[in-house]
Amino acid sequence: FAIAVDVDSQRAAGIARAEGKLLDAFDALLRTPPPADVVVAEATRERAARLERLKDVEALADALGRALLAGNAGLVDEELEALAAVTPDDVTAAARAAAGGPRVIWRVVGGSP
Repeated sequence: FAIAVDVDSQRAAGIARAEGKLLDAFDALLRTPPPADVVVAEATRERAARLERLKDVEALADALGRALLAGNAGLVDEELEALAAVTPDDVTAAARAAAGGPRVIWRVVGGSP
């Protein structure tokens, strides 16, 4: 598992605090599943983002290439269907699995967007 978050702060000293808030939110998932409406909204947002990316010829070629290599012409459809099937308990299970591994924090301070 890998989780990447962007943290922005007016001062470099505030980055760790802002980062801590995000990590606390992640750790909260280990104890309590998120509300179902939040999961549905995020799955819908992610589905829309993936479909938008498929408008790009290179992204479409990549998706079709992965499907071809997997020997599964319906791979993209299956991934989109899997997104729609995610439940709050699935989110908690994935968070627990991710939390079981090492935690590496990589900070880049002063980088440009």
